[in-house]
Amino acid sequence: MKTQNFKKLFAMAISIAALSGMYSPSRADEKTIPATNCVQVSGIGTIVRDLNGRLFNTSNFGDVTVLCPLVRDNVTAAPTSIRVVVFDNSSTLIGEDDILCRVRSMSPTGSQSFLGSVRATSGTNSAGTTLTLTPVSEFDRGAYGVQCTLPRKGLIDPDSGIASITIDEP
Repeated sequence: MKTQNFKKLFAMAISIAALSGMYSPSRADEKTIPATNCVQVSGIGTIVRDLNGRLFNTSNFGDVTVLCPLVRDNVTAAPTSIRVVVFDNSSTLIGEDDILCRVRSMSPTGSQSFLGSVRATSGTNSAGTTLTLTPVSEFDRGAYGVQCTLPRKGLIDPDSGIASITIDEP
């Protein structure tokens, strides 16, 4: 009888220890967000979304700039890292031929913003490239997003686009 009680007590202690580690506030909070949440903010390109959560510029005529909102739990501290998975298939000779992305931190009213350094692809890669963006200063209770410019495609190129964005918070 004592052995059974000890086994039950031991199993409960292991379960509690495992659960407390899973939900510890000191652990990083990582989320991956599909690119279908991105919205076009400028450019004459044509945005298409697919059922796999990706967003593409299908235009042969113009670039497009999109803003992708980031879902956050900690709105008082800057994220620790942001990664964007992109597909750069543009081989155009005219205009921008790389995908350009950067972080954008916005005040709660949207009247001010901080912009991060631009990260860009170099050459084409239809298998996907991860751009690691540098987080910028945080507005208390402000919004955070990723701004990317997707190049137009050449006549025989596949579309360029964004697959997903991963954000790590403290």
